[in-house]
Amino acid sequence: MTKDVMLHIVGRQAYSEEDDCKAEFFTEGKIFEKNNEVFVEYDETELSGFMGGHTILTIRDNEIIMSRANCESGAGDTRMEFMKGRRFNGSYETPAGVQEIEILANDLKVDMNKEKLTGNLNIDYNFSLKGLIEGRSILSIEITEKDFKKSRKF
Repeated sequence: MTKDVMLHIVGRQAYSEEDDCKAEFFTEGKIFEKNNEVFVEYDETELSGFMGGHTILTIRDNEIIMSRANCESGAGDTRMEFMKGRRFNGSYETPAGVQEIEILANDLKVDMNKEKLTGNLNIDYNFSLKGLIEGRSILSIEITEKDFKKSRKF
């Protein structure tokens, strides 16, 4: 069964000690469970920097896979895998062309209520776009029932 949810996404990237940027936004999405995996789908917005993109998160107990496709910003299809302590090598499509990306997940926390299909995801990782940029990212995603006035604690 697919369920409508609200996503509160906070991303922080640091490229050096002094260069730190943060993006925070709410968006609607869909969530469902299949074969012991939870899938979250949502459309990217201008605030995320990936306008027109569609993102799918595949959530397992100790791993998150992020797949993104069709961004109007010129960024193309991307797949990133996060598992604490594991390196992932892949490609990241940018307006300047395809770049090799390397990710090392420093920490990964998956706190999901599989009955309600709500929860929190936290990913702390270092990344390197070969030849372009290196940095650290911390991504937090809160998944709540669509009518979050009822589900959020104030």
